[in-house]
Amino acid sequence: MNPNTSRQKPSGLICPQCNKFIPISIRDLLTRKGIECPYCSLQLSIDRGKSQKALSALAKIHQAEKSVENASKFEG
Repeated sequence: MNPNTSRQKPSGLICPQCNKFIPISIRDLLTRKGIECPYCSLQLSIDRGKSQKALSALAKIHQAEKSVENASKFEG
């Protein structure tokens, strides 16, 4: 395991209702239509039209993460 990986902050967001952290991966943000808070069950939907710039940036980050992951497999 890469020592830097364990220090990374998990991805997610703060629930607007209960203020607890909702862990969610970039991949899930890109593919799911909505998010449910595991603490208060608030249903959050993603407006893909209004969020297009953010989703595009997340897609680039996700692709870069996959590239790094694939490259690290070859290092040994």
